[in-house]
This record gives sequence, C-alpha cells and structure tokens, in this order.
Amino acid sequence: MPGMPTIDDYADDFIAVLDDRGIDRAVFVGHSLGGYVAQHAILRTPARCKALVVIGSTLISTPLSVGEAVALRLTSLALHLWPWESLKKLTARNIGLRPEVQAYMTSALAPLDKPGFLRIWNGVRTAISTQGFPALPPELPVLWTHGDRDRTGNIARDASRILAEPLRRLTYHEIPDASHNANQDNADDFNATLVLFLATLAPGGE
Repeated sequence: MPGMPTIDDYADDFIAVLDDRGIDRAVFVGHSLGGYVAQHAILRTPARCKALVVIGSTLISTPLSVGEAVALRLTSLALHLWPWESLKKLTARNIGLRPEVQAYMTSALAPLDKPGFLRIWNGVRTAISTQGFPALPPELPVLWTHGDRDRTGNIARDASRILAEPLRRLTYHEIPDASHNANQDNADDFNATLVLFLATLAPGGE
C-alpha cells in the first residue's frame, strides 16, 4: 500500500501535537490503534512518557509468528475486497457489546470512506512485525487493559503476555462485560481502575 501512512507517521504526528502544545511530559493513553501509536511514540521519546495506559491493543515487542503474519496479510486483502457498507456494519457490531457503543462506532465511521478506513488500518498493519520492536522501559508505569469479550485479532488471547514483561510498575486488568471498546462498554470499571492507577503516579502514591 504505497503512499499510505504508517505507524511511524502516526507516532510522529502524536509527538508533534505534544510539541505544538508545549507538553514536555504526559501520560500516554491509547485505545486499539492508539495503543500502538503510544508504544511507538515511547520508543522515539521515552523521557516524555510519564506513564502508559492501553485499552485493547497488543505489545509491539512481541514478534508475530509466521501464521499471524500471513493472517494479517489476508485480513488486509479481505478489507480491500469487502463492500464498504457491509464492513461498516460489521465493525460497529464487533466493536462493542452495548447498543449505544455500536451506535457510537456507526457515527464515528460515517465521515469516512473506504480509502480513509484503509489508511487507518495501515497503521495497525505496520505497528507489529515478525521481528518485534524494542520493549517498553522496565521502570515505566503501565496500565494494560482489555475487555474480557474482546474478539478483535489476538488482543484478548495475547494480552497476558504483558505479564511476562520485566515491567516493575505494571497493572494488568481485564475489564468484565466488555468488548473492544471496553472503556465504553464498562466505563465504570475502566474509570475506577484508571483513577486508582493515576493515584499511584502522584507523590506518595506508591
């Protein structure tokens, strides 16, 4: 997909926003593709990340197996061939359990055309690789979450791999009764978990 933006472009744009706003250091929060953007941004500028919060993503340091790489290529092909109206409806159904979450996704997709959707997807496609990317800094505070009913890609299956990482300040939480947009499907649980995590970042919070 020549000419399409890659995860590098998205990470660079994210850092450019920090620069434009004069933000030296921040808590990076990313959902789905945003989780990949945040991790790649950390690789570029680790000192600017105070902590990382991820919802519904996978570790970029975990190499894809050959089978997973083939599946990713087949997914890209399928998305190119899938009729756009049908793809929008399928995406909305799979993104959340609650009707209002599905309705949100329907409205979010409405301004997009299929080429725009594929440009976003290329960010996901280029965020992970068979070689893997460098690991997160071991001292970085991390909150890693996903919905217990997230069936998007390998997210739920591979999420526990974060527990094998040498992260000394890791909080791992599976959000109950939630799909891919877990922070919307079960906002009360996610928000309570996030507040507790952020409290540990305050002076004397640990």
